[in-house]
Amino acid sequence: MGIRVVFPVGARVCKSRSGDAPRGFYAWYGATVSGCPERGDIDATYMGVSSHWNALDYTSPNQEEGDCQPLSPGLRGFRLAIAGHASVACQRIGPRGALEVWIYALAGKPSEQGGPPRTVYYAFLGTHAGREQQDMPRFEQFLTGIEIGR
Repeated sequence: MGIRVVFPVGARVCKSRSGDAPRGFYAWYGATVSGCPERGDIDATYMGVSSHWNALDYTSPNQEEGDCQPLSPGLRGFRLAIAGHASVACQRIGPRGALEVWIYALAGKPSEQGGPPRTVYYAFLGTHAGREQQDMPRFEQFLTGIEIGR
């Protein structure tokens, strides 16, 4: 999917999938389980980057946000973008009450008609109350190590 990424130290990096097709990577920080759990019942920080092809008619990453809400004031001071790409940042409440920060960008090859890039890339962070100020700088570092659309 044209993703290169460097994760901050301290976690095992795993492949994210759509069915059996690899789409990106994720990591857990502070998890007590081993392996590559793909479930939402772990009380730990998680971050990753992934992609999908469902952007054939998109002209802006804002079209991918869906139910994502604007960033709360405490998050607006962070550099939340995928380097080198127009990005949009928003937040949701995830599994077990996690605060999820999502960054969306369009990149990759243009559609066959010569329009905008057709791949949606998204980076995400899941954190919990009291850990935001610890996890957000690590997420900023993670975002600077993402290369997409290769």
